[in-house]
Amino acid sequence: MRTALLVLALALALGAVAALVWRAHGREDRDKDGDRDEDRDEDRNEDHNEEAERKMEREGIQRPRPETRGRWLDVTAPPFAIAPGANLAYCFVTHLPNPEAVAIRRWRSRMSGGIRDIAVFLGGSAANQAPEVRPAPCDRLVAPRPSEALAYISHAMAGDLELPPNDGAGRPVAELAERSALLVVEMQISNPTERALSGQLELHVEAAERGVAVTPLSSVVAFTSALRIPAGTAAAPGALRVTGSCAVPADTKLYGVSTYTHRRAAHTFVKDGTATLVDSSHWDHPETQAWWTGYALKTGALEYGCEYVNPTSRPVSLGGLPDDELCVVVGYVFPASRPIVCPN
Repeated sequence: MRTALLVLALALALGAVAALVWRAHGREDRDKDGDRDEDRDEDRNEDHNEEAERKMEREGIQRPRPETRGRWLDVTAPPFAIAPGANLAYCFVTHLPNPEAVAIRRWRSRMSGGIRDIAVFLGGSAANQAPEVRPAPCDRLVAPRPSEALAYISHAMAGDLELPPNDGAGRPVAELAERSALLVVEMQISNPTERALSGQLELHVEAAERGVAVTPLSSVVAFTSALRIPAGTAAAPGALRVTGSCAVPADTKLYGVSTYTHRRAAHTFVKDGTATLVDSSHWDHPETQAWWTGYALKTGALEYGCEYVNPTSRPVSLGGLPDDELCVVVGYVFPASRPIVCPN
């Protein structure tokens, strides 16, 4: 009898252990199933996030213009393909959709990742100029034209430039644009990927309300008309330093100033006598100096310079393509109804 009870107790104990093991395995299996579910959820979330990012990338260029006071003029470049490995300059030519002369108070831009930077020029009336993207430089920065003002530059995918709301006497500052003004956009193109990109560019221009009295602002562009950087090597790169100056009328104030070069530039500067206004070592995002109420030059002229380093085996000359070079000072002055152009 005692033996039978021991056998029964042992059987019950083994059954309990088996049940515990089974439940443990069940929990482990459920935990694994839960982990697999979590992994699937994470995969779905990652896929969802990637799709959301792709959607944002696709739709980012199509976001509505900002809502603010004033009248908005919208310009969209025809879409164009950017080939894999491209390193080019494109030119977008059109006209502003303004049926009357306007005073521009603000610029906003959105561009695809294949467009590295843009420089926007405004000219005279050009109602018959149809929108066109040309796979070649506009050459407006290489040889600026006295009849066209440099209105806006952006190195960012989403750019914004607001002009001063007060010239010091209570008037807002604005760029003047003729009816159906010519619009020329210099675009530096770069596609380091192995797939084609869709080039997209939008400009949103805010014009002052009708009847608002403004102080006119225009551009000052000083540029070197000839340069040649000698060839070199990585150990002993070719070097070049160019300088120039640009007289600015004494009765005007400087709103902002910066420089524009390509990738061989190692250093740029702009001075007012002994005062340094700009000192930059970043060619792709150069330093910009701005004065909300304006800056009166003490010497009446902007003195500038560009220094270059060329580690390649070929000389680099003046040109509008990314592998060429240039030395440009860009700025805005007011009151000024016409651009100031200073070749050096």
